[in-house]
Amino acid sequence: MKGKMNLQKSVIIGILIVFSAMAKADTLYSYTGNDFTYAESPYTTSDSITGSFTTSVPLADDLSLVTITPISYSFTDGVQTITDLTNTNPDPFFDISTDSSGNIIQWEIDPGTATGNFIQFDYVLGYTTDNYVRYGFNEAYNNEEGNWSSSVPEPSGGVLMGIGLLGLGFIVRRRANRMKPAVSEAALV
Repeated sequence: MKGKMNLQKSVIIGILIVFSAMAKADTLYSYTGNDFTYAESPYTTSDSITGSFTTSVPLADDLSLVTITPISYSFTDGVQTITDLTNTNPDPFFDISTDSSGNIIQWEIDPGTATGNFIQFDYVLGYTTDNYVRYGFNEAYNNEEGNWSSSVPEPSGGVLMGIGLLGLGFIVRRRANRMKPAVSEAALV
């Protein structure tokens, strides 16, 4: 009987661990910029800034150009790609504003440089949008706001494991209840 109680406790602890790990899923924020309105070779007006950054928790509601530190990021301008692993600038910055639902509404982002070339883009209400990149002495830019989307990766493996553990816990509990000796009313008197 004692072994079954320990098994039940282990199952419950396992379930709690799985669901607490799922609650801490990383959040991915993706940016899609508009095509450049001005471009010097190697850029073209078909290129644009796109990319994403990941945070360990969703952005809070109602931020006002708050500096965040993403756990990873990757942005490209169609010619070069700058990531948290290739950035050679020690001071990249991500200043973010969100609405009451945690959606990005304003930003000033400079993910860094790669061998002297850079990508930077911003959209701050009351200021001109500036999506600006440079590769060597050549540059490209536009003055249009891009779009953000966010997603939390599906913890499908964790969900399946959690459901399995719940089922196992139910079976163990049911068997333990069946094995309890029946107590008659006469024995209670």
